[in-house]
Amino acid sequence: MRRDQRYFDIGAFVFPAPFTYGNSGRSVLIGPGTNSIDLSVHRSFRLPINEASELQFRAEPFNAFNRPHFDLPGSTIGTPSAGVIAATSLPNRELQFGLKFVF
Repeated sequence: MRRDQRYFDIGAFVFPAPFTYGNSGRSVLIGPGTNSIDLSVHRSFRLPINEASELQFRAEPFNAFNRPHFDLPGSTIGTPSAGVIAATSLPNRELQFGLKFVF
């Protein structure tokens, strides 16, 4: 079974008797972590217009290694989504380019 289909064992949790509290503590479920690396590359080119003029180029990849960041699993016991991760919490790789003229 894949990890995103059952992130935690839902058999370890049961409903308490009616009109009673359960014995599970708060925040016992911990979701998957995130690990994102953002990079930036800059390059300046002098222009022959005057001494101070230059052209700057930037390339910035966000989540450069394109790692998936999974969302929290469903935590309502008794539903089909219990323990299932159904989405991602952060976007996949994004690229941003910029061009700037300094005069």
